[in-house]
Order: sequence, then structure tokens, then C-alpha cells
Amino acid sequence: MKAMSIHRGVVVFISCFTVYMFAYLCRVNMSYILPALKEDYPHETVRLGLAGSFFFWSYAAGQLINGFLGDKLNPKRMIFTGLALSAVLNLIFSYTMSVGAMLLIWTANGLFQSMLWGPLLKIVSTIITPKNRARVATGMILSTVVGHTVAWLMTGAAVSAAGWRAAMRLSAIAVMLCALAWVVTMRFLSNMNEVKKNGDVKSDALPVSLVQTIRRGRLVLPFIGTFCQGIVKDGIALWMPLLFMWRFQVSLTGTLAYLIMIPVFNFIGVMLSGWLYSRLGYKENRVTLIFFILTAITLSVICFVQGLQLLGVALLVGATSGMLNGINSVFLAVIPLRCAEYNRSSSVAGMMDCCNYLGAGISSMAIGVLVAGDLTWFVPVIWLCAAVGGTLVTVAMNYRERIQYHMKKKRGATSA
Repeated sequence: MKAMSIHRGVVVFISCFTVYMFAYLCRVNMSYILPALKEDYPHETVRLGLAGSFFFWSYAAGQLINGFLGDKLNPKRMIFTGLALSAVLNLIFSYTMSVGAMLLIWTANGLFQSMLWGPLLKIVSTIITPKNRARVATGMILSTVVGHTVAWLMTGAAVSAAGWRAAMRLSAIAVMLCALAWVVTMRFLSNMNEVKKNGDVKSDALPVSLVQTIRRGRLVLPFIGTFCQGIVKDGIALWMPLLFMWRFQVSLTGTLAYLIMIPVFNFIGVMLSGWLYSRLGYKENRVTLIFFILTAITLSVICFVQGLQLLGVALLVGATSGMLNGINSVFLAVIPLRCAEYNRSSSVAGMMDCCNYLGAGISSMAIGVLVAGDLTWFVPVIWLCAAVGGTLVTVAMNYRERIQYHMKKKRGATSA
């Protein structure tokens, strides 16, 4: 029986990992399609820039709704619906001629993509224990890294070979096939919900409200921290191909050759985050503080060191992205999975992701305006300000943790 539960848990994790990896094909593809869209619609630069912002904002709003629903409804059906409808919208996008219609489609795509992360973590929370939480969280965040890599490679190659419309269709087909595979796999695991709950999730526990979850989980400062992180991380993911092409006058293929380093750094950052999390006594606040400081340092070099060549900037951007993905694994996976003890993992994941993408939406709009005004040099300055803000927030998180530790120790000494 134990071996069967372990086997089922492995299949569940691999299925959730694969789903989120493929989902990125229908969202990150916009990064490599933007330059081609600008060539087809040269007078629509500002409106095309809004596509990223609209996606981020609809995704953020959808996370609040779908994160909550993921704790109430059947998460498996929500995941299939989100995947299938996102694939359909990408297919429709490939045939669209109007920029206005493209904006509407990409906004709706954000809503359907938001049906995935919270419900996936809800499913994963049924197979974790306190001891393997860090490994499972790291693994789930790695799905975003692998998804970015596959999306960049496949979309970049497809755009170069057959144009952006063919790239969108290819993404749509791949994600629809993944949605169908998800249905087949879940049918084989139809008794998944009967898996014995681990020590982290008590089936007989009293319901905990969202307000109580936020208070007990000390989530207000992490909400602000993930907002700051989203300004930088998703800004890099969406705009770096275009910024590299404009700043260094390289082709899309040449940009891809340098940006392929970013997923490598992302992988290193996520793995390093998991390692530090265990080495620092499972104190997520310490991990986020270290990574925010390193992010501020690399962005300071990009902003203030003159004469950097393309390779140097690519390495610094890669290191920055790696640190931010390490922070991402804490804010969007470790903390929500920790809140599984309140049976609120999907809701917390949705709120975290909402804050993250609110920051990304504001960043995308600001960067679109700067790019249209030929002020691309100011983009790293915005990212640096966000990194400094995140550093200050994590300093406050660590200070609060230290105060609470000393108060608890003092109460223990008094009672003794």
C-alpha cells in the first residue's frame, strides 16, 4: 500500500510539472512574437506593449478568483479547462488581423492561464509532508524554468522559420495535446483524492478563513515582496528579447543565442534557493533577503557601469533572473504549500500570484511607454528600484521574525 501511494505521488507530481511546463508555451510565446508583431504593425508599438500589461492584470485578477475556487471546486477539471481554453485563444490569435482584437484575446488568455497554478498546488499538497515540502516546491518552480526554456526555443525557432502566426498555432496544438493527456492521466488516478492526507494537512481540522490564514501565515509582507519581485522577473521575461535587439542591434536569432543563458541561470537560482532553504533551517525569510540583495547588486552594475558589452549584460541579466526565480520558489510555492495545514494552499497561491502579476502589469506598461519614447536605458533603473524595495521588505520580515523569536523565548523562560 505504501509503495502504491509513493508511486501515485510520483505520477501526480510529474503530471502537475508537465502541465505547467506546457502552459508556458501559450503565454511566454508573446516575448518572441512582440518583435515580429512590431514589424507587421509598426505604428502600434504602445498598444502592443499593453498586451503584456493586460495579460498580467487579468491573470492577477483571475488568480484571486481561481485560487479561491481551487480550494472549493474540482481542481483537475479547472486545470483542463484553463489549458484547453488558453490553447484555443492562442489559435484564434494566430488568425487575428486587428491589434484591438489581439489585446482582447490576450487579456482573456490571462484569465484562463490563472486557472492553473493554485489548483495544481492544491493537488500537489495532497502528496507532500513537512520534510519534502522544499523539494516539491523547488520541483514545481522548476516547471516554470523548463517551460520558459521550451517556449523560448520553440517559439523563437518557429518565428524565424515560419513567422509569428505559425508559432502561435504550434503552441496551441502542443498545449491542447497536453490538456488531453492530463484528462487521460487523471482518469487513471481517479482515486487520487483518496490518498491518505499527510501530517501537513489535517482532514479533520476546522475550516480556517482567509483572514485567519493571512494572520497566522504572516503573509502581508510576503505579498508586498512578491509584488516587487514581479516587477522585475516578468519584465525581464517579456521585454528582454526586444530590448537586446534594440540596444545591441542584433537579430532575433542572435538574441536567442544570448538569452538561452537566462533559463540556465534560472535553474541554478531555483536549485540554490532550495539548498539554502534547507541549510538555513527552513527560514524562507533569510533566503529571500539574500537573493534580493544579490538582485540589487547585479542591477546596480547594469545601471551604473558604462561600456558593458552584450555578453556582459546577458550574464548579469541571467544572474538577476536566477536570483528572482529563487525568490519565486519561496513566495509562490514554499509559502502556499506551508499554508496547506489550513487547507488554503490554492487560495494563498492565488493571492501570491496576484500580487506578483500586479507588479508585472505595472512594469510592462511603464516599459512599453519607455520603449516607445526611446528611453530603454531607464528600464533597468525601474527594476533596481523594485529590487531595493523588495530588499527593504525582506529586512522587515527578518526583523519581525527575530522579534517574535525573542518574545517566544522570553515567554518560555517566564513560564519555566
